Amino acid sequence: MTKVGFVGSGKIGSTSVYATLSMLDVDEIAIVDIPAAQALVEGEAMDLSSAAVAFARKTRVVGGTDYGLLKGCDVVVVSAGSPRKPGMTRLDLLAINKKIIENVADQVKAAAPDCIFLLISNPIDVLLGLAYKRLGFPRNRVIGMSSMHDSVRLSDILREKSQNRDAKGTILGEHGETMLAVPSLSRVPKSANVEWATVETQVRNRAMQIIERKGATVFAPAACTARMVRAIVTDSREEIPSCVVVDGEYGLRDVTIGLPAILGRHGLERIVEYPLTADEKRKLQVSADTIRKNVQDALAAPAPTPAAPAAAKA
Repeated sequence: MTKVGFVGSGKIGSTSVYATLSMLDVDEIAIVDIPAAQALVEGEAMDLSSAAVAFARKTRVVGGTDYGLLKGCDVVVVSAGSPRKPGMTRLDLLAINKKIIENVADQVKAAAPDCIFLLISNPIDVLLGLAYKRLGFPRNRVIGMSSMHDSVRLSDILREKSQNRDAKGTILGEHGETMLAVPSLSRVPKSANVEWATVETQVRNRAMQIIERKGATVFAPAACTARMVRAIVTDSREEIPSCVVVDGEYGLRDVTIGLPAILGRHGLERIVEYPLTADEKRKLQVSADTIRKNVQDALAAPAPTPAAPAAAKA
């Protein structure tokens, strides 16, 4: 039996379930939310259960407020937390989402101790580091959806600039201000004459441009999440830029950062180490140092008052 769990029935959580159903046939999907969102999570589960039928899936979809619903999950996708609002950085969310993710990690560990923990919530690099310490899972079972989302944004921009639908870009590092476009791992016609610093800035600003227009980024992160779930469940060994815990790869340690990753049934199968240019290596190190400092600051910061509940509002 293949079972996937989702913590959070908000916009990203529910759309991630929908995207997963569109790509993948699993035996069961369980959606969990806080008691205050009981009606929402039950309604989303009912709606998504019918969507599964429309997709010609045999998937059973259930929803509720009891984390026991996650028992037996192969993968648990976490979108719990407060979303970004206009004018907010991802790090502005830290004080709110830190306690939420720690709470969620404790409950996921109790309900599904053998699962692969896939985090979506922001600021993802920092929160994944906190979740990794809290869960005590091996690093292959703690992964974040970040660099794939940034990379598809870059690819979208490159396709428009080059007028070539085969163009492909890669973003690594922090899912934030120190993210870096990696020309050596990207594919774009030379005739496009890409200004990499410019497109990197465009990717960095794309999320807020969407948030200012429609309130939240939803479809792209949900599609990226579903791709990662599919790679894990089907053991496809697909290379997907992901937020991962490093252990010497690219000369980095003790940090959760976006790198090229092979995903399969064990979660992170391996980090792919490509030769980077000197400038790319320097930027990746800056990004790693920034994330490490943010994690340290988060661990040292006092808890917000009142403490935020384990909500799922992404």
